Amino acid sequence: MPVLLLSRGNDSNSVSSVTSDNLMVSAEIADFLIAGGHRQMAFIAVRGTTRPSA
Repeated sequence: MPVLLLSRGNDSNSVSSVTSDNLMVSAEIADFLIAGGHRQMAFIAVRGTTRPSA
């Protein structure tokens, strides 16, 4: 059965994974919104639900 891990690194050669640089992506999104004229933005997270990418 194929397995793909999202936002989870692994050391196995038999399991594929996809991760992202959350800090870089967040900055790119903010830049995009600012370029579109948006000036009021907020980041909302629930403690314990966010995890840094590997």
